[in-house]
Amino acid sequence: MYSLVVMTKTEDRASRIRQRLRQMPAELSEQLQRMVGVRELLPGYVYHSRRRCGKPSCRCACGQLHEAWVLATKVNGKPTTRSLDRKLRGRVQRLADSYRRYRQAQRAVRKLWAEATELSRELQRLMCQNPL
Repeated sequence: MYSLVVMTKTEDRASRIRQRLRQMPAELSEQLQRMVGVRELLPGYVYHSRRRCGKPSCRCACGQLHEAWVLATKVNGKPTTRSLDRKLRGRVQRLADSYRRYRQAQRAVRKLWAEATELSRELQRLMCQNPL
């Protein structure tokens, strides 16, 4: 004979919170591994630029734009761009990509931590019994 267990809304919510909290260590560990695996970072991003120089006699005035790979970053808190030498472009691109992935993992850790904190507070409220 089977017994039917009827859960109240409070018990059901508490169960769902516990289930989510059990999943979080694996997610947190994954994001932390992404962060600690990085050895070098370069804040900024790399992009391909095509522009006119403004000289009326230049080839760019006829549509043949000047092309360059550029690093956009901040120096002493001020935005700046630097043209990249062909030899450096690959390394700088990898470092900038590492920075982007590091920041993504960092945001994910903060979001998970905030979620875990809120869920643990809610679980505490659900579990507290009124003695009267």
